[in-house]
Amino acid sequence: MTNPWIRLPNKAPFILLEDQEVIEAFNKKRSGKKTEIMLDQLPSPYVGDPKAPVVILNLNPAYAKESARESSFSLYEKIARANFEHIFSDYPFYPLNPDLKDVSAAGHDWWSKACLGDLIPESRLNFEKFSEKIFCVEFLPYHSERNGWKGSVLPSQKYAIALVEAAVDRGALIIIMWGNRNKRTWFEAVPTLASANVITLRNPQCKKISKGNLNEGAFEKIIKHLQI
Repeated sequence: MTNPWIRLPNKAPFILLEDQEVIEAFNKKRSGKKTEIMLDQLPSPYVGDPKAPVVILNLNPAYAKESARESSFSLYEKIARANFEHIFSDYPFYPLNPDLKDVSAAGHDWWSKACLGDLIPESRLNFEKFSEKIFCVEFLPYHSERNGWKGSVLPSQKYAIALVEAAVDRGALIIIMWGNRNKRTWFEAVPTLASANVITLRNPQCKKISKGNLNEGAFEKIIKHLQI
């Protein structure tokens, strides 16, 4: 399948042509609201190496007004666009790259602390090595302050869906965030997830992947896959 993200415009609004009509219709009713899709930041359809042993399925990337230094933000844009083409530097899962810690769009603090803060030290992998082991796919690739998407799969997301299907086929460990609603969304988009190696969080309001937020044995299973 052809990768549509290599055709993303070089300046805002950052949206693929095939998604434009649907997103514009969605935003007409949500202008100025927290659920409005924001197109002044690069989308994030997926992050990391698609061949990683652990795959996280998310809803959509969060939006925050950017205040990073120009040099840091330029580096982020360079790395993020390379990620679209599956070209990686030292940190395939670039939110863990310490050079991007002051770039809100990169999500360094959220991923390294709020989400993976227990998992990284328990894996005994440093940030660089850990970043090779994890791949994240967003159901909606565009940013918003709060997720309010109730539409179907966008045309552009068929490529990311194919990456998830490939991960299921090769036996990757799948972690679905944000509870039953997100689980239903992903299972409808990727029916083969019904027979996949899937883990969900016990408390969807808590985004930390930790022993206390997983069923018995699940945390250890994730560690095992990270060490493959």
